[in-house]
Amino acid sequence: LRLGAARAVALDVEPDARRAAREHAVLNALPLEVRDEPLEAHEAMYTVVVANILLPVLTALAPALMARVAPGGHLVLSGVRTADLARLFVVYPGWGERTRAEEDGWCAVVLGRVG
Repeated sequence: LRLGAARAVALDVEPDARRAAREHAVLNALPLEVRDEPLEAHEAMYTVVVANILLPVLTALAPALMARVAPGGHLVLSGVRTADLARLFVVYPGWGERTRAEEDGWCAVVLGRVG
């Protein structure tokens, strides 16, 4: 939102995660919409989709995450150990790395559709 997004929606089925998201949005004076909704049930598409969860969940949610990215959009994935990054690319076919940040053995990667 601070970088210019008109709106942001956070989805999580975990009550503690939703509560923390709401608290941080208030602390940062950001109009974040937080929903108790599984990603698979959400139909909207976005220019940027961010998921900060561990590799097994990023793997399980890969089809739903890819489907939420609008044409020309980006998928930002984090919560992945740098050593496991190659495994991530296997479950996101048709997506290529645009940029990456690494710290203490963990990484975040920005993906875009290839072709």
